[in-house]
Parts: sequence; structure tokens; C-alpha cells
Amino acid sequence: MNNSKLINILQTFSSKEKRHCRDWIACPINNQRQDVCDLYDFLWDMELKEQYLTKQLAWATIYPKATYTDGKMRQIIHRLLNAVEGFLIHEQLQTKKSRAAILLAESLKERALFKELNQVLKNTQKNVQKEAIHNWDSLRLNYELETLHFNASEQAQRTSALNLQELSDALDIQYFADKLRKACLLYSRLVVFKMNYQPKMLAVVLEQVKELGYLKIPAIGLYYYCYLAFTEVQKADEHFQKMMDYLTKYAPQFPPQEVRELYLLAINYTIKKLNDNSRWHLEKAFELYKTGITEGYLLEQGSITPFTYNNMVSIGIQMEQYKWVASFLHEYKDKISLEHRESIFQECLAKLYYAQKAYKKAQQLLVQIQVKDILRILSCKVMLLRIYYETGAFEALESLLDSLKMYLRRKDVVGYHKENYNNITKYMQKLIRVNPFDRQAKQKLKAEILETNILATKKWMLEQLELL
Repeated sequence: MNNSKLINILQTFSSKEKRHCRDWIACPINNQRQDVCDLYDFLWDMELKEQYLTKQLAWATIYPKATYTDGKMRQIIHRLLNAVEGFLIHEQLQTKKSRAAILLAESLKERALFKELNQVLKNTQKNVQKEAIHNWDSLRLNYELETLHFNASEQAQRTSALNLQELSDALDIQYFADKLRKACLLYSRLVVFKMNYQPKMLAVVLEQVKELGYLKIPAIGLYYYCYLAFTEVQKADEHFQKMMDYLTKYAPQFPPQEVRELYLLAINYTIKKLNDNSRWHLEKAFELYKTGITEGYLLEQGSITPFTYNNMVSIGIQMEQYKWVASFLHEYKDKISLEHRESIFQECLAKLYYAQKAYKKAQQLLVQIQVKDILRILSCKVMLLRIYYETGAFEALESLLDSLKMYLRRKDVVGYHKENYNNITKYMQKLIRVNPFDRQAKQKLKAEILETNILATKKWMLEQLELL
């Protein structure tokens, strides 16, 4: 049963969800089999520990006197999974009353209970307008309500005017919001994945939302300025700042996942600008990460991903906030999943030691780290390259460069990252071989480095070149 869908779901349960799900499964309406309840109890009695989650042991607990039957055991597991999934749906409906109202309205429409249906629609629309939340969920909900109202009116064969204008407006608004949102998400991935993304109708959407005054709707205004920040180079920072104004004001109105998405979009914009050595963008990235983490926007169910943890440390180091970084490292260490906790902590601590020129401490940590993620392996290798260069260990540096080039040829590294690390090895070799007394050669190398767009160590290499 290890790594099954059932176990993966149960591992996410809080203590409260664990109790409520047991009550749900015990209810005859949801489940009438005792062996399903027994299996649920067995899994929690074993604390979901891998070594105990075998079908044979579960069977022996549920049916101690019966011979093991694999087919029947599979049926029990399947029934428990169905019950647990039903509980998840129930929990969602408890927290999303408007979604429950939509389902109720659809049921009333199917039963041709138009008077009751209209009352549900009227009350739900009133609640939506009362909340005055204009994120993507509320816009989609409003469109669904107008659609239900229209369909019910047609089905009831009313002679009065239908809600055609309201339905049309709701459709346009939710389409504009979704189109802009998807455009931002896709565009933010262009640099990394080199996608051939050619949005259709986007020029019309950009023109219409401004002309119709829809920018006042947060779910439209936010993504409108976000997209322009990514695409209009001349006014990029101006658009980015407007996006941030919206985000600061309206973040509490958006669901947590979408706020996290918006913060990551804003961070991606600032990171993209760091190649220009812009202090302003560095400060913005630092502010975004700090706010996103302390407010919980960048956390997932209270946990911080290794990627976010690593980036926060890297930005903090670039800001030379060493004391703050050291505090952050220890404060948020336990919020990382156990699988990655020690390795990412060691890697980030090595970064801090390196920044403080405690090379020996950094090197000791880097050679101990064992990770499977290709990008993290490459990041550690580049840090070692810099340590070897700065400490004059050129024999070790040459050897590591050779192994890094072979590694890049063998591994499937995504577009942007592959180009970045290939450029790092290329210019690192040029840096160690350039004649320090040949001014013309150094100027030529400097020009090459400056003209290379994808090179994460550009600033460092230029600094080392100046020191020759």
C-alpha cells in the first residue's frame, strides 16, 4: 500500500481531519462495511509507517481467522479510497458555500423547481455581491450563476426578458481575467522552457479591459499590469509597480494558492532583471520573499519548499543581510520536508559561509551534501568552482570543470539552465587561462562576458577579471 493514492492522501491529514474522516466513514450513508472502517483504523494505528503498510498485515488485523484473499483486500482498499475521496469533497463544500449553492441550484433545475431555484440564485448572488471579492473564483462563480439563471428561465418558458446582457458581461469578464492570468503564467515560463507561445486574441483583450473600465476588477488589473511588465520593456518597472500596488491592496481577497502564484510571478519578474545588476530589483525580490514567507503566502500547508528556502537565502546573501540569513536558516529549517531538510540546510549554510569567506567550512559542507535534484547538484558544483578559484586551488578547479562539462553532456538539463551552466564552464576556463598582463585580452573577455545574456555568475566573473 506504500506510495498509493490512499496513503498519499492520508499523509496530508491534520488531526482534526483524521477524526472527522473516521466519523464520515462510520456513517452508514457513506459506508456500510465494517472492514473499511477497520482498515482505516489499522492505517492510523500503524501511524502510516512504511514498514507496516502491507496488505497481508492489514488483512490479519481485519480478518484474523480468515485466509488472505488478495482480491477482497484490494476491494476493501478501493472502498476506503472512495470514502476518503468523498470526505475530501464534503470538506471542500463546507468551506466553499457558494460552490455548494451551485450544485444545489443545478439539482433544483433538473427537478424543475424554478421557484426554489430562483430563491437560491438570488441569495447566492446577493452573498457574492456582498463580499465584493473580484478574484478569478468569484468571477467564474458569477458567470455560472448567470448561466443557471438563463437556462432556468429558458426551461421555464418565460415570456419576460432573459438576463442576456448580464450573462454576456459575466462571460466577457471571466474570460478576460482567465486569459490574462494564463498569459502571465505561460509567459513567465518562456525563458526557462523556451516555449513557442503565441497567444491568440490577447491584443484585443488588453485593449478591451482598459476601454471598458475593467482594470478596477483586481483579477483583471493585477494580471493586466503583470503581463505588461513582462512584455513592455520600456515601461516594465512602471507596470510592475502598479501590479505590486494591486497585490498589496487585494492579496487578502484572493485564495492562498492564487496569492502564492501572484507572488511567484512578481518574483520571477525581479529575478529576470537581476542579470542587469539592478539593486532596485534585488531589493524588490528580497521584500517579496520576506513578505511572502512571513505572511505565509509562499508556504504550502505551513511548509516551505527547498526551492523557496534556497532562493530566500540567495537573495538575502546578495543583499549582504548575513545576520538575517543566519537567523532565517535556523528558524525555517523545520518547515522543510524531512526528505530534503538536512541537505538544503547544509547547502544554504555553505552559501552563507562562502559569502563570509569562510571557505573551509563551506567546502566541508559541499562535499558532504547528497542530493538527486540536478539543478541543486549543479549549484553546489559552481560554488565549489568559485571556492577553488578564490583559494588558488587551480588543479582541483580544472578537474571539476572537466567533470562538470561531462555531467552537462550526460544529463537532461532544461533549456535556460543548460545554457547558463555551459556558459559558466566556458567563461570560467577563459578566466583561468587569460593572461593577467595582457590588457587587450582581458578587455576582450570582459566584453564577451557582458554580452552574454544567460550567465548567473556574470557579476562575480567581472569582479575576478578586475582583480587580475
